[in-house]
Amino acid sequence: MAITRLNTNSVGTSVNLTSNVTGTLPVANGGTNLSSGFVNGEKNTPYFARYSNTQAVPTATETLLQFAGAIVDSDSAWDSTNYRFTPQTAGKYFVYAYGVIMTDADFDIAQIRIRKNGSTRIAEDQSSNRFYDTHYISAVVTLNGSTDYVDCTAYHEKGSQLDFGNAQIYVSNFGGYLLSAT
Repeated sequence: MAITRLNTNSVGTSVNLTSNVTGTLPVANGGTNLSSGFVNGEKNTPYFARYSNTQAVPTATETLLQFAGAIVDSDSAWDSTNYRFTPQTAGKYFVYAYGVIMTDADFDIAQIRIRKNGSTRIAEDQSSNRFYDTHYISAVVTLNGSTDYVDCTAYHEKGSQLDFGNAQIYVSNFGGYLLSAT
C-alpha cells in the first residue's frame, strides 16, 4: 500500500505526494525488514520499572537503594536480593532513576547515581537539595546479557539520617529498557 496523500490539518488541507513533492522520501530498508521494535510490533524487552518504599540513607554514606516495589519486570531480570537489574539479552539499554530525599531542609550535597556492576558510575546527579527536590538521572549503557548489571545509590551530607522515597506516594523510581540488541 502506498501513501499518496498526507492530511496536514483538521480542515482537510492535504499534500498530494504523487505530484506536489520534490526530492527523495527516505524509506528504511526499502520498506522491508524494518528493524525498529516500535515500527514492526516487537517490544523493547527486557524492561523493568521499580519504585522505592521509604528507605533510610545515613549521612556521608553511599547507600544502595532497594526499590523493593515492582511496577513491571518483563523478563524477571530484577534481583530482589541484591537490588539490581541483570538482563539476559546483550545490548544497549536506556536506564533512568529519580528520587526525593524526604526533607524540607536545604543542604549542599545530595546525590543519586546509577552504577554498572556496582562500581562504574554511568549517571550521577550531584546537586544541592532544596525542599523535597527530585533528583533525575538517565543514561545509555551497554550490558553483556549475562553478568553485567545496573543498580542505584543515594548519598547526602545533611549531617543526619534522611529518608529516600516515600511508601505512600511512590516518588522514587528506577527503570530501563533495551534499545538495541547486540
